[in-house]
Amino acid sequence: MQIFYQQPLGRELARLESEQLQRTLGKLFAPRALQLGNSKLIAPHQFKHFVVMDPLHTNYTQLPFRDDSFELVLLPHILEFEMDSTAVIEEAWRVLAPNGHLVILGFNPWSLWGIRHLCASRWSGIPWHGHFYSAEKLQWRLRQMEAEIVTYKSFFHRPPIAHATFLTQTRWLEPIVRLLLPSCGGVYLIMAKKCIIPLTPIVPRWRWQTLLAYEKNC
Repeated sequence: MQIFYQQPLGRELARLESEQLQRTLGKLFAPRALQLGNSKLIAPHQFKHFVVMDPLHTNYTQLPFRDDSFELVLLPHILEFEMDSTAVIEEAWRVLAPNGHLVILGFNPWSLWGIRHLCASRWSGIPWHGHFYSAEKLQWRLRQMEAEIVTYKSFFHRPPIAHATFLTQTRWLEPIVRLLLPSCGGVYLIMAKKCIIPLTPIVPRWRWQTLLAYEKNC
């Protein structure tokens, strides 16, 4: 994705994604954050510890971290290019601390970006040769792991035309099309919370009955 982010369409995409991440993560308490992939979409200095895993040297299905290591895990366009996306999500969930947040950026197959993806050949390059997962499918997977979907956003409601002038001149379309077709943006952001329900000890009923009987006899 780094090469794509340097092209006109990729630069506009990175600008919108950085804005959405800033709004989403602005008030989130996450001292330790992990990002899979080297996309430079957020400022590392806002976290006490920020770890970036390079795809060239890391197997995302076997991360070298203990369970519950991070309060925030970012997956910016990682699942589209992994053979086993389910294993990647499960591994990210493993290293996520209780009540931590998992953030996924993905390309929406039900959009103009998805149409271009269908028309592209396997040699079209990033991102068009990847697998575009629907936000609904990912949210279903996360709920299967008892996650709470905190945020869902869809954005980039413009044609994926790689022309800098066109992209700049059509920015005014973004809020209008988002209002009319809110779920048809080319990109989505999902933030899920790893909810851990504390176990409350249950006092056996016979203990209360014994106690009441004792008080009555006294």
